[in-house]
Amino acid sequence: MVGYNAGVKEPPYSTILSDGAYEVRQYPSIVTVNAFAAGDFNQSQDQSFQKLFDYISGNNAASAEIPMTAPVLMKGKGTEIPMTAPVFMAAQKDGWTMSFVLPGTYTRETAPKPLDSTLTLDEIKNVKYAAIRFSGFFTDANFEEKKTELQSWIAAKNLKAIGPAMRAGYNPPWTLPPLRRNEVLIPVE
Repeated sequence: MVGYNAGVKEPPYSTILSDGAYEVRQYPSIVTVNAFAAGDFNQSQDQSFQKLFDYISGNNAASAEIPMTAPVLMKGKGTEIPMTAPVFMAAQKDGWTMSFVLPGTYTRETAPKPLDSTLTLDEIKNVKYAAIRFSGFFTDANFEEKKTELQSWIAAKNLKAIGPAMRAGYNPPWTLPPLRRNEVLIPVE
């Protein structure tokens, strides 16, 4: 199947609440490697992805190849990136930060040190995310629409958002839009 993620692992989590396309998940630990690139979303995405892919392909202090995980995460302007299993993209002052989630066997201390000094490692523990899942292209319009839907659902469930929304993509770029798995994630208490 075109774009199917055979063998791609996700960070472990427990589902606390499931409601159709919505979920609340508890992640015990998420270790990410992060890359910042200046420019618009598309330019930043390409530059950051290549740096992160090089890192998991062995451009690290241990020369270790690290299995690809999902999703890739991206966040909105002025936010930091704490997350696991996907690749994350977060808008920053003049660019974006993208994060690859490392396999659950790593901690921040045991993950291979990046040889590229512009990459950073982060770990967050015991975090909950509200999520909404959808397919198609991950456009700015889709992000804003799904973020608004998720915020409304969070309010209806009497949950409290404690950080900004981020984008989570689970598939390679050649995946047909109807088969893509996209999510908007918002940390909650």
